[in-house]
Amino acid sequence: MTAIYPGSFDPVTLGHLDIIERAAKIFPKVVVAVMHNGHSGKTGLLDPEERAELIREATAHLDTVEVIADDGFTRDLCARYAPSVLVRGARSTRDFEYEEEIAAANRTFDIDTLILPARAETSQISSTVVREFLRYGADISKWVPECVEKKLSAKFGRK
Repeated sequence: MTAIYPGSFDPVTLGHLDIIERAAKIFPKVVVAVMHNGHSGKTGLLDPEERAELIREATAHLDTVEVIADDGFTRDLCARYAPSVLVRGARSTRDFEYEEEIAAANRTFDIDTLILPARAETSQISSTVVREFLRYGADISKWVPECVEKKLSAKFGRK
């Protein structure tokens, strides 16, 4: 069975990396899908392929992890990697409730979801917080893999 961990990962954080590593201990294959909805009109901090490349670098020590960029529907992604289960992380009860709603909707397509609670040490980390701190020139090294910190520092003229 393949685990699919979809998300925007803009940028990937140590919390995301923890979920990937834990999923890799449970499932024989983990596909990290950098999802991008080009129709939303939103532009990210990094383009989807840059995000995917950083995740590949951060997960190079995990032989069973595949990283892709995809702009499709999660249901179609699950069909490509059938049989599969979605993996999601939850930092708080609010996150868990949201993920449970999405999981219930996905069950109508016979897609199950495993929600992994964040560890205490990563529960305060979010891509949104990282982007906000980056905007003000703050140190983000405690929240992102080293490769991400280097890329963002170089891209945005930090240190």
